[in-house]
Amino acid sequence: MANASTEDLNDVDAPGDEQPALAPKRRRLSGKKLVLFIVAPLILLIGAGVGAWRLHILPVGAKMIQGHEILFYNVPTILVNLNAPPGEAHYLKLRISIQFNNPAAKDRMMQVQPRVLDSFETYLRQLRPTDLNGAAGLYRLKEELLLRVNKALQPFRAQDVLLQQMLVQ
Repeated sequence: MANASTEDLNDVDAPGDEQPALAPKRRRLSGKKLVLFIVAPLILLIGAGVGAWRLHILPVGAKMIQGHEILFYNVPTILVNLNAPPGEAHYLKLRISIQFNNPAAKDRMMQVQPRVLDSFETYLRQLRPTDLNGAAGLYRLKEELLLRVNKALQPFRAQDVLLQQMLVQ
């Protein structure tokens, strides 16, 4: 019996005698899974952020905090005679403001104002009174004036040409 009880005690596992083969194994991510689930999404997120910033969808830095500075430059009143049939006289009186987002562009406008006014008058004198009819005529006029301003302001740009007064007689 003494032998039986010692055999029984030897067969019983002590609480600290766990076999390492039965312990759960810790799984590690393989290299392919690491790239697929961590690195690739990270690269996509960074690429999307850079793309949004480059397309000006995502403002960065001081622009986000301060916003854009809007400046206006009032062009002296322009009075020109329009291209009309012989025997008729039609005049255009025009007052406009030019919008800038950059103080340096406004300073440049002050330097090149004579060139801008010359370009405006040359363009306006070739217009007929019917060219200025309706909203489409006003839109074309603003776009043409903006093109001429931006050509003279290079490397800067104006944002818009705003009509303050337009009188056709």
